[in-house]
Amino acid sequence: MTFPCRTAGLAAALLLSHSALADCTHRAIRSGEVDATGVRKVIVSVNAGELTVTGHADAKLIRANGKACANSQPLLDSVRLEVRRNGDTAYVTAQEPKRNLPGNKAWLDLKLEVPATVELEVSDSSGDIDIRGVAALQVDDSSGNLRIRDISGDASVDDGSGEIDISNVGGNVTVRDGSGGIDIANVGGNVTIPDDSSGDIAIRGVGGGVHIVSDSSGDIVVSDVQQDVLIDDDSSGDIRVTNVGGNFTVHNDGSGRIKHAAVRGKVSLPKDK
Repeated sequence: MTFPCRTAGLAAALLLSHSALADCTHRAIRSGEVDATGVRKVIVSVNAGELTVTGHADAKLIRANGKACANSQPLLDSVRLEVRRNGDTAYVTAQEPKRNLPGNKAWLDLKLEVPATVELEVSDSSGDIDIRGVAALQVDDSSGNLRIRDISGDASVDDGSGEIDISNVGGNVTVRDGSGGIDIANVGGNVTIPDDSSGDIAIRGVGGGVHIVSDSSGDIVVSDVQQDVLIDDDSSGDIRVTNVGGNFTVHNDGSGRIKHAAVRGKVSLPKDK
């Protein structure tokens, strides 16, 4: 069945938000829902606008409610929301103008409720994202701040720009990031950062190990890790590591100080450090 049918951020980001009232001269409600019985995965594809997803243990429906905004009626009419289901997968898709010419502005702020047992897959082009309370998560985000909480399984993020705040994840966390700070706390499994271009990294409370493959700039602060902490390549910025249950290893470090304390295993640093 198909039904034609996004909130967190810093104060500075809010001032620049698509949801500035001056641009929302035309508005309308977009909504849709499907039966959640037997759904294992929800795939969300959105463009401009804020996205909020909340998992509920007792949810019987996958329900989407959004506010479409534009600075002209024709643009508003082109903002659509589709909620549909195919087998054990549900799809939530926002359709917006493909050609957003200078001066034309249109977006959809969307709130989505899903069962806490689903795996969530999100593709987003711009706008802040707030997700909590699902079984597993995969996010591909171009720009905007990202807040993730209370994920019972694994969480994976591929982000272009914006602040990333992740907490209370039962499984593993993987983050690829272009620019913006990364804050990760209370992870049951491993934390892996294959690539981070710029911005500080703060990681604390990890039941497994921490592996930072490549970091271009920004400080790295890691604490309270049960297993190993491994940093393959850090170009610039200080590194501070405390309370590690396993080994602490830095293979390559360009500039910045390295400080460590309460490492129970072996410490291996570059010779010039």
